[in-house]
Amino acid sequence: MNDNPLVGFIVIVLAMLVGYVINVIHRRKK
Repeated sequence: MNDNPLVGFIVIVLAMLVGYVINVIHRRKK
């Protein structure tokens, strides 16, 4: 497994997107 910075960047972006989607879903449920 190679540790190139691109993989870490993609993981961070995915985590941010997941958090944003969860926030939107929680807001809609109210």
